[in-house]
Amino acid sequence: AVDWISCNVFWINGGETSGTIEVVDGKGTARRIIVSESLEKPRAIALDPVVGHVYWTDWGSNNSGIERVDMDGTHRERLVTEDIVWPNGLVLDTINRYMYWTEANRDYIGKATMRGTNVQKIVATKVYQPFSI
Repeated sequence: AVDWISCNVFWINGGETSGTIEVVDGKGTARRIIVSESLEKPRAIALDPVVGHVYWTDWGSNNSGIERVDMDGTHRERLVTEDIVWPNGLVLDTINRYMYWTEANRDYIGKATMRGTNVQKIVATKVYQPFSI
């Protein structure tokens, strides 16, 4: 995911049992890890550069859900944790302040405010292991 304000690039580095969320400047010279603890199987990543947040999904058996952290790695928050097992795709509507995700285990498309409130299933029929949104 690209922060168009600072030109930084954020990504998820996966692993067999864990992962990291990392950032590098647009020139590739200043790379660092911003999240490394309590990540099991992180999947999707999305940015809100105006506010300065990084959002991601995680499939972990203990940490399934959607989280966010400030772009410098501080102020981590778990936002969506109920009725979510394999969250995959994630997209942000930064104008209306909503996030949308795909849930491949429970087979639905979800929606919540970007603070993790007002969680809803907006499509829950004839959805089969959705992966991207």
